[in-house]
Amino acid sequence: EKGYPFFREAFFGANVDYFIHSWYDEDAVGEELVPKSGKHSRGWKVQEDTELKLLKLFNPKRSIIEKPRKFVPRLDFSSNMLTKQKPEDFMSMMYSKKSVGLLLKGYVEKASVDYDWVVFSRTDVAILAPMLKELSEYSNEKVLTAHVPGSMWNVTHNNDAVIASNYETMIYWSTLYNLYEHYWLNEGVTFCPHIMQHHHISKKHVELRQILQPQGSSWAWIRANGLKTF
Repeated sequence: EKGYPFFREAFFGANVDYFIHSWYDEDAVGEELVPKSGKHSRGWKVQEDTELKLLKLFNPKRSIIEKPRKFVPRLDFSSNMLTKQKPEDFMSMMYSKKSVGLLLKGYVEKASVDYDWVVFSRTDVAILAPMLKELSEYSNEKVLTAHVPGSMWNVTHNNDAVIASNYETMIYWSTLYNLYEHYWLNEGVTFCPHIMQHHHISKKHVELRQILQPQGSSWAWIRANGLKTF
């Protein structure tokens, strides 16, 4: 409910189709969910009929809303790990991205639709700049990511708050869930969501550029105590 108006304004003037994968457990109504990344003193309480509100707001072409799954790592990533995120949380996040990618792929193949751009994002992201202007400055052969200050971004790390490219590239990007064990075990990739994602997309040999600059003015995270950047 807090995030949808930002999407509506950011994509004003564009013909947008939404595809959604989300976790929701009706048995968790009333439970407070606090973001596990960064320093957060509080989060949001799970509300009744959240899944119905999500579908009403975005009216997606296709969607899956399911109870959270319990992901159990098959490997001990601690020997080559550079993140505070638990492996099971990373697995949940990558599974969700894979799932929404499959929804998009299935729809495109059935409806024979061509999309100029495919944009992955999250419901806790506030896009504060007009996306048509941001995208119009680049070819969709490039991969565009939301700006984060620091020299490692799009060099060794990939930010996924907002990421956009053509259909084929973004479908590939959504498949990291199938390959992260191979990357860690056989290619020596450090277990870190940002590093894993960058390694994965780099295999496409595409140019990465940052948009929505600067962070804080063009995009931000939606938190219980207001918009934040980290």
